[in-house]
Amino acid sequence: MTTLDAANGPIVVSGRISGGQTAYLSKDGAFDVVLAGANTYRGQTWLIAGNLEARTSTALGMRDLEAVGSGTVLYRGTSVTLGPGVVVEEVFLTAGNTLDVASIRVPTGAATLIGLILFTDHLAIGVEARATLDLQCPIDLGYGIATPANLFKRGAGPAILSNGTGSALPNNWFMLRVEAGLLRLGRSGAEHRDNDRQITDPVRTSRADDPDE
Repeated sequence: MTTLDAANGPIVVSGRISGGQTAYLSKDGAFDVVLAGANTYRGQTWLIAGNLEARTSTALGMRDLEAVGSGTVLYRGTSVTLGPGVVVEEVFLTAGNTLDVASIRVPTGAATLIGLILFTDHLAIGVEARATLDLQCPIDLGYGIATPANLFKRGAGPAILSNGTGSALPNNWFMLRVEAGLLRLGRSGAEHRDNDRQITDPVRTSRADDPDE
């Protein structure tokens, strides 16, 4: 395992990180770690603390989306920032989420996610005013999650769920809450803005400030 500990300051890795399915990368420490290389490692990426910025499409390694144990695991209070122009094919699993931090962030430019996002309780996605996020991947609750959860859209920029939601695993559902900006279901689908909530499976809408919903 390779551990990048940003306890004393930011770390920028511009070289290539390589390795097979057992080549894990761990990010720790409160400061940012930036991955700017064309990485080819195939093991998991673990975010223990702080923020990890992916500046290239393969910053988080090369993935076999069907392989067991592949993908990026975000622990409580951690986040992944996607750089402008990246198209990231990855499985994201968030564990012990906190809504204080957006787990997936796009501060500027256009970013695309392909693969799968699984979350265990709540998930916040932040897209800033000069950014766009195209989620070309299913988003769903993890295995064995029995209670409803919330997917929060934050930031003034648009997020597009172009592959829909709730399509990865059966019998799960969650609420979509738009705290700021725009959330579009499908490239030409319904748009939901500030304080609008979309509930999938079955699909219906209501106000986010309605405590009875």
